[in-house]
Amino acid sequence: MNLEELVKYDLGDYDQEYLYPKSLTIADDDNWRHYELGPIIGFVVFNDKGWIGLAELGEDDDFWFVSEHPMYMSAFWTNEIYETFSRMNDWIKEHVFIGRDKTGEWIEKLIKPIQSEEIRCD
Repeated sequence: MNLEELVKYDLGDYDQEYLYPKSLTIADDDNWRHYELGPIIGFVVFNDKGWIGLAELGEDDDFWFVSEHPMYMSAFWTNEIYETFSRMNDWIKEHVFIGRDKTGEWIEKLIKPIQSEEIRCD
């Protein structure tokens, strides 16, 4: 089976009545997969003939799928991905409010002025 078929096979039983787990590992001999699932997005790390890959998963109404244009890469880059996502998360928390206000209305707005800035890699 290809990755799309494996994801459907592994996660196809989960839905709004039978909720998916946050973490799931499946070991079929050398064809293992490990899933980390959250609201809207998930990831699967997998063995593909000795190459350990990482792919992005999408979620819609608690049904999981390999995105039409997923992010595929070597699992070697996981730490760098985490650091980049963490920097983006920190920037968003500092500059943007996304959520409900005191009246319950959903809002998305800047909470800190944005100035052009470039930070180079060391």
